[in-house]
Amino acid sequence: MKKKKLAKVEFHFENVECGTIPSDIIEDMQFDDLHEDKHQGFEDGNIVFTNYLVADNCLIKLDYELANQYFTNFDEPLGKRLCEHDDIVDVTLHFADNTQERIEIAWSDNSDDDNEWQSHQLEVKKPLDKSDLDQIEPGLAEEMKEIEQNDRFLNRKILRIYIGKED
Repeated sequence: MKKKKLAKVEFHFENVECGTIPSDIIEDMQFDDLHEDKHQGFEDGNIVFTNYLVADNCLIKLDYELANQYFTNFDEPLGKRLCEHDDIVDVTLHFADNTQERIEIAWSDNSDDDNEWQSHQLEVKKPLDKSDLDQIEPGLAEEMKEIEQNDRFLNRKILRIYIGKED
């Protein structure tokens, strides 16, 4: 297992828009079914070989209101942009050591503009209900309360973006 400190995430959209958010407003991010793909192109008389990662499934949860404090290259609040269009083409992860990793997102062939495999949902992350805590073993309930006290995303509006390739 390899760990790298994430600094920021850059989103690229179908219409060449892009926008970047810092890692501290991301609650969760997972890329599953990653595989390497290769591309060969021709540029200035040279054959260019490129290797990159593709994610067939992706989950990103971020603080919607804080994401709206960052803007795309067309001056649109990024949280709003992510909610209004399901068209993430790729994500570039920028790490604290100044390295980066581009991950292309699986795209449905049914449309050039919107990815039917991408969906989003806005929800407020609420604390556990007291009646639920009463049904849990007391020691575990106390641990859950402590976790909630340290959860900086609690009572925040969370944007959940899911991309899942159909087989």
